This record gives sequence, structure tokens and C-alpha cells, in this order.
Amino acid sequence: MTHRRTLRPIVRAAMAALLVAAGTVAVVPEVAAVGSIAPISADAPDTTERAECPVEVPAASRDRVTCGILTVPERRSDDADPERVIQLPYAVIAASSVAPREDPLIVPFFDVDTLAHFLESGDWASDERDVILLARRGDDLSEPTLACPETGLSSFVADGVFDLDPERWLTQVGACRERLIADGIDLAAYGDGAAAADVAALRSALEIGTWNLYGAFDASRLAMRIMRGAPDDLRSVVLDGASAPQLPRYELVPADFSTALAHLFADCAADDDCDERHPDLDRTLADVLDSAASDPFDVAAADPTTGAPLTVRVDDTVLSWVLRDALASAELVAALPFAIDQIAEGNTNAFAPILQPTLDRFGYGAVGLRLSVDCAEEVPFNDPALVAEAFAADPFARHLEGAVDPFAECATWDVPPAGEGVNAVVTSDVPTLITVGGFDPIDPLPWAEAAAEGLTDPSVLTFPRAGNAAVWSTDVSRCAAAVARQFIREPGFAPSASCLTRPVQIDYLTTADVDPNPAVSSLSRDVRNPVTAVLLALTLLALAATVVYAVVIGVRRRMRRGGEVPAGIVLAALAATFNLAYAIGIALVLATADPLVLAFGLPPGVWPLLVLPFAGVVTSILLVAVLVREWIIDDGVLVHRVLLSISALISLGFAIWLLARGLLSL
Repeated sequence: MTHRRTLRPIVRAAMAALLVAAGTVAVVPEVAAVGSIAPISADAPDTTERAECPVEVPAASRDRVTCGILTVPERRSDDADPERVIQLPYAVIAASSVAPREDPLIVPFFDVDTLAHFLESGDWASDERDVILLARRGDDLSEPTLACPETGLSSFVADGVFDLDPERWLTQVGACRERLIADGIDLAAYGDGAAAADVAALRSALEIGTWNLYGAFDASRLAMRIMRGAPDDLRSVVLDGASAPQLPRYELVPADFSTALAHLFADCAADDDCDERHPDLDRTLADVLDSAASDPFDVAAADPTTGAPLTVRVDDTVLSWVLRDALASAELVAALPFAIDQIAEGNTNAFAPILQPTLDRFGYGAVGLRLSVDCAEEVPFNDPALVAEAFAADPFARHLEGAVDPFAECATWDVPPAGEGVNAVVTSDVPTLITVGGFDPIDPLPWAEAAAEGLTDPSVLTFPRAGNAAVWSTDVSRCAAAVARQFIREPGFAPSASCLTRPVQIDYLTTADVDPNPAVSSLSRDVRNPVTAVLLALTLLALAATVVYAVVIGVRRRMRRGGEVPAGIVLAALAATFNLAYAIGIALVLATADPLVLAFGLPPGVWPLLVLPFAGVVTSILLVAVLVREWIIDDGVLVHRVLLSISALISLGFAIWLLARGLLSL
């Protein structure tokens, strides 16, 4: 989903886009400007039709969701090829109110995450009005799409080691470009101006009068492009993190990163527990980055596609970019002081839970779309020398350098730069709410203030606990969603939600909360693998059957209906019981403990649980010894020996599986 502009460095095109060094901008002279500020028009022969939803709709929500396809020309010009069209899926989520408003909220991005979000957490938007999601031209659900499978994670993995080599990245970007051009795609026809016209076309086709607009991630800039067209029937706008087009984004990346880190340092210092356990966090991080620069370390991760083990080499560049990604996501902010301290103490495995979410999103979204927009509307308005100077001057941001040069990227992608008007201040009289996350290194407060410069009626609000897109992150900042609901309800009034006056306290993770064990975080991925899940279920059923078998023999013996008690039956029952108790205990912990704690290990109070598998190993070994003797002397009933031998092998196999997964440890 290209609207997720969290600059995932190690992960996807966004990392390449913002790791900047000096270079040259590809300029194609005497070509019509892309994304100019001409008024939006819906005069082109656009059409809509009902269609099946391109993503799965939960059964409980199918009566609320209607999907369709908007067909638009690739180019809206007199000399355009009428055969070149783009199909854009859209979804209408019906309001939950029995008396809905007639002014829908339009969201100019749509994928599986967007639909799921608004169905699960978007009641702030859909409780009173319909929500309409429109896929952006060139994005994953668009046909054609500017997705680049050539830049997928598999292209950068060799012998189980992930390495995002800058030259390899540019080669893959070039391969994607050549394929798309061979397919007849006009890479310069996918800018914000064309996407804004698509929104106008949808409003015309669906006969929408008054409406509201929500922009987040990459779509916040698109939302401002839509506002530039000044549609009279636009009632309100929520910019969930503002991307002011007049600011040179790449030149400001270093300052934005350092500002977000400073907020983390100050917030931790103001928290007594965090300050006590993680003193001088800024100095600790500086030391960790310097150490990673001279002595990179390996982190065990998992391939997000196959689940196979994956090794990631972490140097200072990877480390700082993943920290930046975590700050933007906000969910991991509470764990950053803990992770930084753990790395400083030599426990580099503690970086795995911070790294994995970034790795999971590698290649997420259409890389080609990002390049077509970025290389036309952003990169040309940045000075390579100033970018390099800004990175070099900042003690933390200097570690961000070292990956792909976006200027070289754009030279490879080779689309014409947009007209200069595309980076002019956006002016509008539409009431606009601009949210800012306190930890946001992507669209921090200066960006919001710059976006508000040309707006007649802006409300700029900061939510200290949030990262990028505070309203979207309802699990982190419910206050932002409450404010957005109130603002859309009454856009002429400044938001006054009570939560704005309540202090926000972050419960920072410390060693008092967790016993570090990286195996715990990988357990959930293991059990999601169908083969592993089936084998584990069969193992637990076999262990349960062993216990039942022992109980039946014991009952029969007590009622004097059984014969000789099989040798080893008690040991088999004990081994199975210990292993079952451990499995049940771990399952209960996983179901009830704080997910953030589980990402790093186990709550410290559950350590007695870890004794159980060791007891199971000991009893299994004793059981094997007994059974070997029974087989040698050919003693006892054959069927009992066979069943107990199978039980012993299953118990030992379970112990080996625990050992291999790192779960057999204290």
C-alpha cells in the first residue's frame, strides 16, 4: 500500500527513496508538465460498474460493503490513446446509523488493509456517513498496477541472508521500468494531478454532492492536491499527517528524524521508571550506532512470505532506519528504550521484534507508483548538495546514509519533473483538521504548520503518543479518532474533545516487564504455518492420548479388570503431562499477556512454567531407558511396548522441536 509512507529503509522502495547522497536529477526537457495545478475536470468518458470486491470482506460486514470499478483514461488529453484506460476498484462502506448523512467521506486509497481498518476501527468515520474507498491509479489493486515484483525481498536474499545492495536495487528498478514500458504503460501519467481527477470522476459517476475527504500516509499529499482544485462542495478535510508540498522533504529528513528521537529521549527522561532503567538514552543510542557502524551484527528474522529463517546484517544504517520506521509506527515506541539498552548490553536478539515488522512490509505497495510520483513531484525540488550536507551535519541522521540514492533512482526511472506549481503552497477555504504525532519522523509539526499556511480555517493538533497518522492508529491514539469524528460532525468549530486535556502516559517496557527470549515472538509465526500447525496439533493429541491410555489402565487395574501394568506407563504419563501442561501454559500466556511483552519474551512471573519441558525431557529419557530394556528382554505385552515406544518418540520429538525453536531454555 503505497500510502504507507513510513520510509521503511531496509524494507521497500521507501528506504531507497529517503537514503540520500549527492547525485543528479533526471530531467527530460520540453515535455508537458506532470501534476500541474490546472483545475480538476471530470469531463473524460469515465464509467463505473458494480463488481465483486477485490479483497475479502468479512462475513459480518458484507451487507455494508458495495464494490465497483471506475474506468478512467490513462491520459486525459485530446491526443491520448482512448484504448489506454485504468480500472480502479472502489468500495462503499454504508454508515452504521439508521439515519445517515448524505455527505460521504472519500478516502483516496484502497487495499485490503484500508477496508479492514475502516470496518474494524473506522467507526469515527462511518457511524454517521458512508465511507468511500478509491484505489489510486497505479497502486496494487489498480489495473494496470505499477507494482515491481523485481524489487521483492527474494531479489535481495542469497543463502538465507538479506542484503539490500544499492546497485542491485537500481538494477531491479530498471528492470521493472523496462517491463512496464514494454507493456505500454505511460509512467508519467500516474501523478497526484491525475489521481485527483480520478476522485472527481468518481464523485461525478456516483452523483455525490457535498462530501468530506480523509488523507493519510502518501495520500495526505494527494488530499492537498485535491484541495488545490478548490471544489465548492468539499465540506471538510482531515489530513492525518500533512505533507506540505512546498517543503523539500529530502532536505528535511535528518532534522525530522532527530526531532522524533529527541521527543523519545525527553519522554523517557520524564518517566521515572524509564529514566531509572534507561538513563542517558541518547548517549546509549549514539554508542550503539557507532558500534554497529564498525561492527555490524546479525539478527535472526523470518521471511515474511515463506516464514523461512532469514538473517539480516544490521549496520548503523539499517539500525537507524528501522528505528525511524518504529517511531513512525508508534506501536513499538514503548519498547525502543528497552531494545536500545539490550543491544548496548550485547543482547542483539532484542532488535528482532523491532526489525521484523519492517521486514514484513518489504515490497509492500507499488514501488513503481512511488517512483512515478516522487521522481516527478518531490525529488526535483530538492538540492542534492543540501541533502548530503543535512545528513552529514546531524549526529544521529548521519547514520541514515549508505543505501540507495533517490536521485540515482529517479535517473533510472526517468519520468519528467512536474511543473513548479506543484510545490506551491496549497490555498483553500475548506475547514481542515491536521493531526500530528509527537513521535512522527515523517510529517512532524513543522510540516503541519507549513500545510496550514494557505488554509483559511485550519485546526492543527498534536497527539504526543502517536507516530505517523494518529487518527489511523486508533489502537495507539483513540483521542485522535475521537477528535476526527467531532471535526467531521462540526467542521466549523475547533475540536474540543475531553481527551485533549488529559495527559498521555506511555508505559515503557523494561526488564521488570519481560524476560527476553526471541523464540517467543517467532512462535506465533510457526503455528500459523499450516504444516507446523497440523504436526503440532497431532503431537498434542498423541500426548493427550497417552495420558488417557495411562488413566484407563490405572482404572482397570484398580477395578481388578486389567492384567499386568506395562513397564514405563507412569513415566509415559508423566512425560506427556509435563509437555501438555507446558503447551497449555504457553498458550494461556500468549492469549493473555501484553503483545509488546511477548514480542521480546515472556512475563517474568511465568518462569516456573519453563521447568515443565525439562521435567518432560528427563522423564522421556528414563522412559526410553525402561523401554530399551523391555525390548531387549522381550518382556511385557507387545502392543503396550509399541504404544509406549511411540509415546516416548513423540515426547522426545516435541522436546527437540522446543529446543530447535529456542523454547527449551530457562
